[in-house]
Amino acid sequence: MNRILLILFIIILLLNQKNFSQSDEQQEKINSEFNVAVNLFEKGQYEDAAVIFNRIVTLYESNSKTTASVFFLCKIEFEEANYLYSLNLTNKFLKDYPDTKYTDEAQFLIANIFLKQKKYEESFRSLLQLIEQTASSLNFDEAKKIAEQISINYFNSYQVKKISDEMSSSKTKPFLLLLLAKSYQLEKDNINSIRAASEIITKYPTAEERAQAEKLKDGDLNTGNRGEGTVVAVLLPLSEISDSSNKLAGDEILDGIKFAFSEFNKNRKDKIGLLVKTSSTDEQKINEIKEELINNESVKCILGPIFSDEVRMTLEALKDTDIPIISPTATDADLTMISDNFFQANPPIAERGRMLAQYLFYVEDKHRMAVFNSIENYSPLLAASFITEFENLGGEIIVRETYRKDNYDFSSQIAKIKAVAKQIEGIYVPLSDKSDASILLSQLYSGGIDLPIYGNQDWYLVKDIESVSSLSNKLTFTSDYFIDFQDSSFDVFSKSFSALAGYQPGRNVLYGYDTGKYILTIIRNINNTRSNIKMKMISGVISNGYHNNISFDSKRINKYINIVRFRDGIFELVDKFRSD
Repeated sequence: MNRILLILFIIILLLNQKNFSQSDEQQEKINSEFNVAVNLFEKGQYEDAAVIFNRIVTLYESNSKTTASVFFLCKIEFEEANYLYSLNLTNKFLKDYPDTKYTDEAQFLIANIFLKQKKYEESFRSLLQLIEQTASSLNFDEAKKIAEQISINYFNSYQVKKISDEMSSSKTKPFLLLLLAKSYQLEKDNINSIRAASEIITKYPTAEERAQAEKLKDGDLNTGNRGEGTVVAVLLPLSEISDSSNKLAGDEILDGIKFAFSEFNKNRKDKIGLLVKTSSTDEQKINEIKEELINNESVKCILGPIFSDEVRMTLEALKDTDIPIISPTATDADLTMISDNFFQANPPIAERGRMLAQYLFYVEDKHRMAVFNSIENYSPLLAASFITEFENLGGEIIVRETYRKDNYDFSSQIAKIKAVAKQIEGIYVPLSDKSDASILLSQLYSGGIDLPIYGNQDWYLVKDIESVSSLSNKLTFTSDYFIDFQDSSFDVFSKSFSALAGYQPGRNVLYGYDTGKYILTIIRNINNTRSNIKMKMISGVISNGYHNNISFDSKRINKYINIVRFRDGIFELVDKFRSD
């Protein structure tokens, strides 16, 4: 009996040795393939590496190398800029392998993905999660370092406080309070800065942030001076000879900018400087300006140019820089597509049709409209953008008619509008030429049309607009500027400006003044890095202006437009409308 058991034991032992031998061979093969793939990855040969990593994951049973291969596939998608797919793959990796040793690295990867997508809050929160869960002191410190840079460069105190209020963990709360204290200090809100620092000292006395909190509370922690060395560059088409009686548009805009800066700098120690350059469409001159600006770290942003062709060439030259650029007047629709750093204070022509559609639908509660537009110039563009937005909102275009400038018999088109007059609540009539206005009003009136008329800025320029008062008194239109001469604050501004400049401010001065005032509003109370300025600009900050308000979101196009109506011989501002 014992001999039989011994023989069975020997047989089992031999079989196991054979299996071990096969397992060793397989593992050696996996290791060899894995090392080749890693080497390819490190050389940047991502497609070739992905083929091998995929083969390892597919062919072999789960082991440490298959797990690592899955994570390398996540990193390959990141390196190839497939950020959304990399994010989904990494989240699945963490779900499928909750105990993996690559958890921290995967969390760093997620934070980097969000950074690449400019989703700064998501990146910041990913780093907070890593700080909370990591057992590595090195990863803990690195995550805090990156998170602090995000906070300094992209957040204001409101954003930091919002996140801090959500957290209670002893690992993240003192860190967030310290960031909040620093943010308040940069904004020169010393009271709240001390409060945040004091909360660290009293509630988290053993936290490593306590030492910095005590220094900050005592005023020994230097977080920088926002105003030091801050310069705004101005690029405008300027006259070579100064002549107050014959100023170019660029000269008047510059006068407005200078007046805004003189008001801001008055009685301030941390003054903001202006560096004035003449804009150009000459490539050599643009490149010379580029070199001067990008090598001057004090230059935080650029105002101008004002013409779309100059803006286009400037953006092309500066597209690899990080300088925010805001044009007071350029209106070409594609300019924001050329550069992520470009901001358009004057809404593009097509955008204005969309904005009016929103105003009519949301404010005037219009749901059924007619459209009557010229087929020349920008009239079709305005009509198309109006129709698209109005219908997207849920409105209905009952009828659309067009006319040619060289054919002023509109009877057939007007008859079609008249046939549905009881179904519609107004007519959108975007002019292509101000000279069309009186003929259009006359024939609409003769055709029996008695409906509100809505239009574009060209209506503002019509001289004989009262020729058909019954219709012109029902006219409302959009305009990128409107000067309210009855406004007492404008009267004070006008007198102060004319006393200094020697002439009365018109719309060009206001384009410059309001844009200058806007950028000074942005620069105030933040750490003046170029990226910080850009982030604050897209945050929706509103600057109230005399010609129009200015506010941006991530689309970088001013969200405001003036809604103006004509009543009894007077143009009146109805609203400075903020679009979606």
